[in-house]
Amino acid sequence: DGLGRRLVSLLTEKARQGVKVLVLYDALGSSSLPKHFFDEFEKSGGKTAAFLPAMLASINPRFNHRNHRKLAVLDGTVGYIGGFNVGDEYIGEKKEFGYWRDTHVRLEGDIVHSLQNRFFIDWNQAAEHYPMKYQEAYFPKMKEVGGAAMQIVASGPLEMCEDIKNGYLKMIHHARKSIFLQTPYFIPDKSIMDALRTASLGGVDVQLMIPHQADHVFVHSATLAFARELLEDGVKVYSYKNGFLHAKTLVVDGRAYSVGSANMDVRSFSLNFELNAFVYDAESAIDMADLFRH
Repeated sequence: DGLGRRLVSLLTEKARQGVKVLVLYDALGSSSLPKHFFDEFEKSGGKTAAFLPAMLASINPRFNHRNHRKLAVLDGTVGYIGGFNVGDEYIGEKKEFGYWRDTHVRLEGDIVHSLQNRFFIDWNQAAEHYPMKYQEAYFPKMKEVGGAAMQIVASGPLEMCEDIKNGYLKMIHHARKSIFLQTPYFIPDKSIMDALRTASLGGVDVQLMIPHQADHVFVHSATLAFARELLEDGVKVYSYKNGFLHAKTLVVDGRAYSVGSANMDVRSFSLNFELNAFVYDAESAIDMADLFRH
């Protein structure tokens, strides 16, 4: 669509300039791409790889294991992570969704190396024809300056533990004043439900924001069912009506927060390949809480 073509056109221009440009996309999520979509980009020196493509044209036994991560790394010094995919609907240009409410964060400093390391791991799994080596040039030394403490946390079907879910649980258990949660799909497992219930019954101000508009009717019905259960335990549930809410954020006590690709649902916890930033910084956490209130 329009946004995808604009982005690939820009990446093609950078490749022609001699910049090494790698594009990793989820095969199933991008299944409607025209066959020759990347031809000009690749002729210009760019490289692409599909994550877990179908082994046969009509059969894909890995159908459930999606690369849901959304990340970009520039020169090993600047990184982006969050909820935005590449498509016209994600910038509010599709009438059926209207305004698209999402959250991404821009990162600088040593944390960008963690982000790039995850990209290299995923790329080398998908692009055996063009592996990336961990050369020092891709991981430039950063100036030691003050900033926020943070972690890049990955989860997926190959991991021993559900690390993003466990990160959510630890944040919820440590909450003493407030929990602000935004998610387009709310289908948690028992551990998350119990943690939110316990926090609310213990006097923590627990607020959940979900979309008013449904993009998947059955998933939205399940979201509403779980939300109703939490209402009985004093959780405040808000329905976002100004377009579609796609942000995946959790803010605790105005002191720590998480932003990334993982929804608060069992698919993100155990089936998809997901990536979140966990940030421990009061200044930016207050900004995140203000965004939630706004």
